[in-house]
Amino acid sequence: MVGTIVIIGGTGYLGRMLVEGLLKKYPECSILVVTRNLSKRLFYDDERVKLVPRLSDISEKNALLINLAYEQDIGFIKTKKMFDKLFNELKMFVQKNTPQKVIHISSIAVTGNVENIYSSYPSKLRKVSKESSYTYSKGLWENALIKTSSQFNVEMNIIRCGNIMGAGSTWAMKLAERMIEKKPIIANNKKYSSNTTFIGNLVFFIGELINYQWEDKENKLFIMNFAEFGDIPWNMWSDHFKEVLNVEPQKWLNDDIHYFRPNVKSDIKFLKNEIIKLSIPFVFKSKALHKITIKFFDFFNIQQIKDKSKNFIEVHKIDNTMDIFEYNMAKIYLNKNCFKLEGAPEIITKKLPFSFEQACKSMNQWLKYSGYKSISNF
Repeated sequence: MVGTIVIIGGTGYLGRMLVEGLLKKYPECSILVVTRNLSKRLFYDDERVKLVPRLSDISEKNALLINLAYEQDIGFIKTKKMFDKLFNELKMFVQKNTPQKVIHISSIAVTGNVENIYSSYPSKLRKVSKESSYTYSKGLWENALIKTSSQFNVEMNIIRCGNIMGAGSTWAMKLAERMIEKKPIIANNKKYSSNTTFIGNLVFFIGELINYQWEDKENKLFIMNFAEFGDIPWNMWSDHFKEVLNVEPQKWLNDDIHYFRPNVKSDIKFLKNEIIKLSIPFVFKSKALHKITIKFFDFFNIQQIKDKSKNFIEVHKIDNTMDIFEYNMAKIYLNKNCFKLEGAPEIITKKLPFSFEQACKSMNQWLKYSGYKSISNF
C-alpha cells in the first residue's frame, strides 16, 4: 500500500502529468507537492494533493520522495549556490524522515562524453560536466544523491531521461515551431538519434518503480537510462508531424556538428550580420542614403522578406554562422550518441503502454487541438 508521496518540482510539465498518473494508479495515496508558488494549487482539483512551500515543513516517516527539481542559472557559480540550497533541504529531509526510497529524475545529458556510464560508482564519482549549466546542475544532483544514498543507507533510484516528448512538452513545441518557422531539424541521413522519452511511458514507469523490489538487496543505488525511443531519428518524428502540419522539415546545411563549431571568425561574421540587420531598416528610411542602402542589399547579400515591410530585413546566412542558441539546437539534432533503455527493470519496461506509433498518434491529436495545424496553414 502506498501512503504519502512527496514530490519536489511537481508543478512543472512532468510533475503535473505524474501527479495525475499517480492519483489514478494509487487512489489511497496522498501527495505533497513542494513548491514556493502556492498559487499553482489551481493545477490540482483533488483533495488528496496538498501544496507545501518548504520541504523542511514536512514530517512524514517512510514517505516516498520523488525529486523532479533542479536549479540552473546562466553561470556555474550561481547554479552551484542554488543547487546547494535546494539539496541541503533534501538532505535534511532524508535524514529526518528516512524515506522508504528516493526517485530522482535526471538526464542522459549528464553523462557528457563519458564512455562507460555504469562504471566505478558509488565508490568513485564521475567528474561533473561543465558543457552547460544544465549538465552541470544535473551532474551535481547525481553525485550528491549517490553520496546521500551511501551516507543514510536509503534506496536511491536515478532515472536518466531523454528529450521528453508529449502533448505540450518543451521538445514537442520546439519541433513543431521549428518546422513551421522552416528552421532545420533533420539530417540528410537517419543516423542521428533523437534520444527521446515519451511522457506517458515515463509516468507509467515511475508509478511501477514505486512498488518495485530490486533483486539485489545489498545494493542501495540504481541508475538507469530511460530513453525508450532513443534510437528513433528526428526524421521519423518530423515525418509524423508533417502529416498534420503539412510542412516539409528542413535539413541542416551539414550533417557534421564540427562544421558549426564556434570560432572567433564565425562570431565576427555573425556580429557583422547582426549589425547590418539592425542598422539597415533605419538607413533605408533616409532620403540621401536610400540608394546606397539598395547597393548594400547586393553587396552583403541581404534580402527583403516582405516587400510591404521595408524595415523587416534578414541577413542571409550562407555559411555556418549561427548564434549560440541555434548552435545548441544543432548539437542536439546532430548528436551521434544513442541512449536507449539500460539498467531499468525489464519486467516493467516490457509493459510500457505506448509504442512509437501510439505516441505519434497522441502527438498528432495534440497538434490538431493545440492550434499548431492552423498556424502552419498561414
